[in-house]
Amino acid sequence: MRKLISIITPSYNYGHLIHRLLDSILQQTYSNIEMFVIDDGSTDNTKQVIDDYIKKFKKRGFTLNYIYQKNQKQAMALNNGLKLITGEYLIWPDADDWYANPNAFEIMATALDNTDNTISCCMSLAYMVDENFVVIGKTKHLNNTGYIFRDCLFANFIKFPVGFTMVKTNTLFNEIDNRTIYTENNYPGQNWQLLLPVLYNYKCININEHLYYNFRRALSDSRKKRPYEEQLKGSQMTCDMLIAILRRIKTMPDDERKKLIFEILTKYHFNELLIHFFEGKKKNVWYTYKQMKAKNMIIPRKAKIFYYFSYIHCYNFIYEKLSVCKKIILNGIGLRKC
Repeated sequence: MRKLISIITPSYNYGHLIHRLLDSILQQTYSNIEMFVIDDGSTDNTKQVIDDYIKKFKKRGFTLNYIYQKNQKQAMALNNGLKLITGEYLIWPDADDWYANPNAFEIMATALDNTDNTISCCMSLAYMVDENFVVIGKTKHLNNTGYIFRDCLFANFIKFPVGFTMVKTNTLFNEIDNRTIYTENNYPGQNWQLLLPVLYNYKCININEHLYYNFRRALSDSRKKRPYEEQLKGSQMTCDMLIAILRRIKTMPDDERKKLIFEILTKYHFNELLIHFFEGKKKNVWYTYKQMKAKNMIIPRKAKIFYYFSYIHCYNFIYEKLSVCKKIILNGIGLRKC
């Protein structure tokens, strides 16, 4: 019998959407699958939907388990699911995404089968689709070397893989103690938390096929412009979470850990400087810039540009014009990435 694939999907009020994921799993040609839907305190019909699909999964020869928890966010839902899985491979799709190919699991599992202990996971590609099922983007591989730890550590959150990455559970549980990921503040960075510890010590196989649909709602929380204070809080929480992950990687030498933490702090100081700038908070731009200098951080040229620009006498007037076309400016002068 083929190795067992375990699936964990946290779900909060996705009863109207999760059927697409469940149908795409039922269509898989791979024959050995267990799935755990962790209902994070939903108030909709999620339970009824899952109960209906339990019978369909059983008929297909798969198992589907419904687990209810009070609302504690995705990281805690994944923690609860990690305690339950029994498979050799793990995959964790979002409740509103689905698989683009009935051979997706077969392709990923075959890529991992019979690999040696230098390989921890495989990663395919994904289409990003809108409410009209129009493809609005595609993912790209981080690099072709197999060693993608740094790429993932410094990746933007929205680009980080979910659903189209399959991990060997033995390597995962060797790296995270007690099958437990970081859940403080319930910040949604569980993809980093699951993958960074294994990617530090192991390689990842690239699969050059688009096996997954990543659903992008126009009004989803991740695509709305958040208030200034919320942007700053999110940046700080991401920084804290990444540092916590680095501190939990048992095999990392202290000197390397210290260096990477300093790089993370530098990146997120710069990120906060950008938030201040595009929210018209010039005094906070000055303060953050001077903090970076005081801490001997390597200050990106882009940060210097924003810092000196904020001293221009007509900054407030120009800022109002710039903020309207922020994306155009960032693309036009190459400042999208840190």
